[in-house]
Amino acid sequence: MLNLSDVTFMIPLRLDSIIRVENVVAGIQVLLNHFKTNIIVLEAASHCNHILEKLLPEEVQYEFCIDNDPIFHRTKYINQIAKCCQTPIIAIWDADVILPPRQIASSIRMLRKQNADVVFPYDGHFYDTTKIIRELFIENNYNIDFLLMNIDKTLLSR
Repeated sequence: MLNLSDVTFMIPLRLDSIIRVENVVAGIQVLLNHFKTNIIVLEAASHCNHILEKLLPEEVQYEFCIDNDPIFHRTKYINQIAKCCQTPIIAIWDADVILPPRQIASSIRMLRKQNADVVFPYDGHFYDTTKIIRELFIENNYNIDFLLMNIDKTLLSR
C-alpha cells in the first residue's frame, strides 16, 4: 500500500442512479485498497437519505449539502471541499472513474517533485465497461487487476 497521506481525493457528486452509487463506492474502494490516503465525498441534493453515507467506509469523510438547483454545479463544490483540505496535494476525483494505481502514483510523484503544478493521470484512453464486466468487478472485491485483464472486453474511446 502506497502512502498518499499528503493527498486528499475530493469527490463532489449528485446521486442520480443506483449505478452512480455503485460506481462511487467501487472507485473509493480501489483507492483505499492501494493507498493510505484521505478522501472527502460531498453529496449535494435536495434532501439527505443517508444511503451513501452508510455505504462509505468509516475512513472516508462524508459531507452533505442541501441543493435544490436542478443543475449540479461541480466547480462550486470542488471549491467548497478544497477550503477544508488539510493536505498539500488535492485530487479532484470523478465518482465514475477508476484508474490503475500506477497512473495515480506517477502523477503524485510528479507533484511531490514539483515537476508540475497540475497533473491529469490520463493516458489517452477511456474504457467503458459492459454491464457484465462491471458486475464481475464488483463481485471480485473491486480488484483492479480483473478490469485490466478484461480490458479487451470494454469499449474504447479517446
